Amino acid sequence: NERYMNDAKRILDNYYNSKNYEENQLLNRMIYMTDLSNLASNLTVANDIEQAYDLSITFPMIFLLVAVLIVITTISQLIIKERQQIGTFKALGLTKFEILSHYLMTTLSISFVGIIFGIFFGPWLLPKIMDIKYNIIYSITPTTYAIPWLVAVLTAVAVLGVVAFITWFIVNKELKVSPVESMRPAVPKIKFKGKNAAKPKYFLKIVLNST
Repeated sequence: NERYMNDAKRILDNYYNSKNYEENQLLNRMIYMTDLSNLASNLTVANDIEQAYDLSITFPMIFLLVAVLIVITTISQLIIKERQQIGTFKALGLTKFEILSHYLMTTLSISFVGIIFGIFFGPWLLPKIMDIKYNIIYSITPTTYAIPWLVAVLTAVAVLGVVAFITWFIVNKELKVSPVESMRPAVPKIKFKGKNAAKPKYFLKIVLNST
């Protein structure tokens, strides 16, 4: 133990100092002394534990960011695809709240199914992969998996909030235009250069020789 390092060193020094030269050479004296926290094998295990802890945080964060990007892309494409349908809804007299509620229920329902799947499947899959990795090096006892309910609930609320905000932002942008504009296909924006636009410095000159 680190607290008794000085006492242990003094006892060992006294032990070797009490021996004569021949006995010291035979015993080869003390090579090194270390506490448990700095022991080579303990340092390796401690580093592996710290790495496993970091991976258990990094992997879910990466998966969460990928999921958010997929949600943004999916909702954007869904609204673009159903742009004319939204215009039809407005032309039929549906209110903005009714149209927004429809898409909110759709996206939130799909997200909720994904959250339930992730809460029960994620805490089992990730430790299983870690067990396969560390069983190559160590003899690990059978592990049990526990679902982090507090983190799961907070993550679910955060994800549903992000999905609701993205849906509201994209649909609300489409609801601001008139029904006629929504029912027409979106016109791509083309930028034209003005008269004062800067000309390129270099031109490719092609010379055609007639034979």
